[in-house]
This record gives sequence, C-alpha cells and structure tokens, in this order.
Amino acid sequence: DDQSKVRLTHEIVSNLMSGATLEIGSSTLDQARLAKPSLPSQRAVRLLRYLAKISTYLGAKIRFPSEYGIYPADVNKNLSVDTGFRTDELYAWSDSIKYAELAYLLEMLEADKLVKFEDGGSPPTLIVTPLGYSRIEKERVNPVNEQVFVAMWFDASMDKVFSEGFDPSIRMAGYRPIRIDQKEHLNKIDDEIVAEIKRSRFLVADFTSAPKSPRGGVYFEAGLALGLGMDVVWCCREDMINEVHFDTRQFNHIVWKTSQELKTKLHKRICATIGEGPLGTIG
Repeated sequence: DDQSKVRLTHEIVSNLMSGATLEIGSSTLDQARLAKPSLPSQRAVRLLRYLAKISTYLGAKIRFPSEYGIYPADVNKNLSVDTGFRTDELYAWSDSIKYAELAYLLEMLEADKLVKFEDGGSPPTLIVTPLGYSRIEKERVNPVNEQVFVAMWFDASMDKVFSEGFDPSIRMAGYRPIRIDQKEHLNKIDDEIVAEIKRSRFLVADFTSAPKSPRGGVYFEAGLALGLGMDVVWCCREDMINEVHFDTRQFNHIVWKTSQELKTKLHKRICATIGEGPLGTIG
C-alpha cells in the first residue's frame, strides 16, 4: 500500500543521506509496514535538505513543479531559474504521496522563513534562505535523531545476530541502526566512527568476541559515547560475559543466547530506559 511504500522509501533515502548500505529483503518490508509515519516537521526539514542539495549555489533559484507537470532546468528554460529537480525525488525525500502534501510542507517552510518564494511567474520559483541553511546545519549537529550506532564484532558468525537481533529490535523501538562497516566513506575509519557516534541518539555496544580476544574497538566506541554524555546499551552473548573487562562489567548487560532472545530483550531495554524513537512501531 502507499503508506508502506512511503516508509520503505524513507528508509532508502535515510541510508543515502548517511552513506550507509541498505539490503532490502522481506524483513525490511515487514519493518516498513510497522513504522510510524514521520512527523510533518521532520518531513519539512527533509524537504528543505533536498532543496539545499539541488541548489547549484547559495541563493540559487529553484523552479517548483506545478501539480500537473515537472520543470527541470532544461525544460521551459528561463534565465531567472538556476536549477530544477526530479519530481520523484521531491516526493521521496519528503515522504509524500500527493501534491497537496508537498504544497503544505512548503507552506510550513515558508511560514518559518526557511524558504522564500519569488514574486510572480508560473510555475513559481523559490530560494533556500539563510535561516534555511542555518536550520540544516543545526539538524546535522544536533538532530532529533533516529540513528543508533551499533558497536560490535564484525565477524561472519555475527551477521545473523545483527540481521535477526540488533537490527529489528532497534527498528521496532523507533530508531535506525548503523554499522560502520556498512557505510561507504573516504575518510579515516576512526574519524568516521567518531563522526557517526556524534550523529547518533545512543549507542548499542555488544562485547561478544572470540575467546581471549576482546574487541578493543567496541570498548573504545562505548567509552567515547559515555564521554560525550550519550546513553549506552550494554550487551554480550552468555558464553562470553565472564570475559568482559571488570571496568565495564559493572554496567547492566543484556545477556543473550539467541538472536530472538536478543531481539526481545534489547527492544524492551531501549523502550524502558531511552524511550520510543521517531520511527516507533504502530500499536
């Protein structure tokens, strides 16, 4: 149905925005059907980010489509218009189905002075205002965030644990998980880890490892999150809990045996201690 398509598209666009890899399967579709629609304010900001993305320079004029057509830069060319866009991208970034939704979200942006319409002309043109760019920068630094950083052992034995345990439980709680090994980037890996942790609402740290081979990276990432004042949810597979370092063993770990047990316990822990996120499940 249309709402499920919107929620799946939201997930695709979110991953494109963060540079993460998304594999779509039956479980992804099931999760999309359960997710709550985004709030209008969240959709408006995503639309604003798209308008800034396609602006060829600061103050560029953007030709907005009419209800009946699409006006990219090379169609009905007008020297006063600097850029156009694909209508399907406009709908995708704003979680919209109908043109009326786009118009309403633009009214919200205009009311907050984040965009400005030029006088006259058909179809209308608009620009992203200085306040609009400031709002985008603010969202990037301190977003009402749906992202959760998962620090864990990137071993093949843990792939199913992530796909059937960590991933669905975090999504059910209303957040979007990110694993640094699934993100495309050009920076030093340490710099990218720090950046993504800072962008996240909280961190899930799992200390499962091979015997006598603790995952130093997980300890580092959990410590960084604590230093930043972030919430950390601590986890470990039952057979490895006694090998967790004594400095962190004091924290209340979720001890799990199977992916399904992890899924249930982690979802309950997140909802009880942090609260449901902006993408929380219906019901």
